[in-house]
Amino acid sequence: MKMPKEFLRVYDYTFNWVLEHEGLDGLIKYWKGLAPIILHDLKTQATKDGIKGCYDYWTKVLREEDAHFKIDISDTKLKLEMTNCPSIRYLNSPTCPEYCRHCG
Repeated sequence: MKMPKEFLRVYDYTFNWVLEHEGLDGLIKYWKGLAPIILHDLKTQATKDGIKGCYDYWTKVLREEDAHFKIDISDTKLKLEMTNCPSIRYLNSPTCPEYCRHCG
């Protein structure tokens, strides 16, 4: 599902609020709490199709988001390189200094 770009600003402000009030450990904990919900479809595809399922998921999602990326896949690993992030293009300069870490 493609998310409206306006939500990126909400994410940015939310991440920054959590960082300011809970610190970096709190922000990482927040992201880990969201991961099972946000990445449910990825987990489903990976469970069903392994590395190929991960490749299919990320290719679809990143194309929908108009990301510029490179994916290398082998039998045992997948390497994703974001060459132009759509979030950063839209936000220009995120308020949260740790914004980009939510992808890693």
